[in-house]
Amino acid sequence: MNDFQEYSYLFSKLSLLAVKIDFDRDRVMVIANTFRPEENGQEYAWRTYTITCLNGLFSSNPSVRSKIRSGALKELALTGAFTGKFPTREMEILHSKDPSAVYRLNLSFKKEEDGRIYAYLTLRNDSDQSLLQSIVQTLVFNNCDYFVTVDIRSGVYTMLAASNNGTPLPPVSGDYDVEIIKYAKQYVVYDDQQLVINEMTLKNCVEHLKGRSSYSIFFGMVEDGTPVDAENVRESSGYHRKKIEFSYFDDRTRDTLLLVRTDITYDFHQELQKVRRLQEMLQRAYTDALTGLLNHEGMAEQCQIQLNAARSDEKIALLFIDLDNFKPVNDTFGHPAGDEVLKQVGRLLKLELRATDDLSGRIGGDEFVVMIGHLKDRLHAVNVAERIRQGIEKIGAGTGKERISVSCSVGIAYNNEGQNLYADMVALADKRVYRAKALGKGCVVNEDPDHD
Repeated sequence: MNDFQEYSYLFSKLSLLAVKIDFDRDRVMVIANTFRPEENGQEYAWRTYTITCLNGLFSSNPSVRSKIRSGALKELALTGAFTGKFPTREMEILHSKDPSAVYRLNLSFKKEEDGRIYAYLTLRNDSDQSLLQSIVQTLVFNNCDYFVTVDIRSGVYTMLAASNNGTPLPPVSGDYDVEIIKYAKQYVVYDDQQLVINEMTLKNCVEHLKGRSSYSIFFGMVEDGTPVDAENVRESSGYHRKKIEFSYFDDRTRDTLLLVRTDITYDFHQELQKVRRLQEMLQRAYTDALTGLLNHEGMAEQCQIQLNAARSDEKIALLFIDLDNFKPVNDTFGHPAGDEVLKQVGRLLKLELRATDDLSGRIGGDEFVVMIGHLKDRLHAVNVAERIRQGIEKIGAGTGKERISVSCSVGIAYNNEGQNLYADMVALADKRVYRAKALGKGCVVNEDPDHD
């Protein structure tokens, strides 16, 4: 063996990883890497290697990574050169992808024959429980609320580490199923309580982990425990969104469950804002800007949704409303006056209709559509149409002898006429509008001539 091969062989017996770092050039030479032997003897950029090494070991431990970056190593080396005593450092690391994998990192410095100072980093296994708890505690403060282990056989849990920030923590130990129900009822928002109680029971945890390495649940909490059922609790400053990830502490023995709770409130509110912006954009896309009613596309979608959701015996009516004498308003007084007439019609429809059961929209220049749900009978729809017709007759433009009044012709179609599609109901109601106009305008038609 040459010298390097001998060093590599010896280091591989003593350590999982051994590297020599030239922090002035931000370069690293791999002496031994038992995980990836093909790297032995190769040089890499140190900044890049801290990200890729050992499946992201250092990048998943930001506090450790900050201490082994080139700048930090150079500061330690300069201190050693000034004092004449080079420092050594030992750090404990828990691998984020394998909580049972615990490592001890050793960092030392050496001035070599070329007069330059190099850093040597070695990594070895360390399964000491006190070190594990120290490492987990560091990770908790950096990334999450707490780590809890649960003994599958006894059902007893222990909080391995916890942060003092954020929402209240469960008791540090106790009967898992008993305490988790008490805790959920006090701090979890009402809408999520049953989910948390069901999904977090030990029996269900074990069931969910069959054939899986982990699973997660998401829920809301309030800091002081009241009021968990407030209508606008998600808007409260005390509301927190949480994620709990469940996995086995050791996937081989599967005798200890590990729970990790993380605060995702910021991400939750960011997503909530995105959803609201999308809803606002959709609302604008489906709204007639002039009247504030639904437009052609919005009416078609919302009406079809109502038709699809209706019970088989539920009666629904669609009113097609076509203004009479509207063109003279535009020709005589101009489009602003015509727009004002359309706005008044829109306001009238909102006043005459029920907010929960009825829909109204402007689908053309002077054409409006109304859908009335939960009808008592056909007369109910005719009465609504007559009120609308009479209200529109009071709308007009101008004053005195120059005033031009408008009226409307209304055609009505019903879903029990075999018309379960919005487009079909519109077509039938439109046909009856033409008949209303043929009868002299200003009237309501809800049947075809054959029914007369």
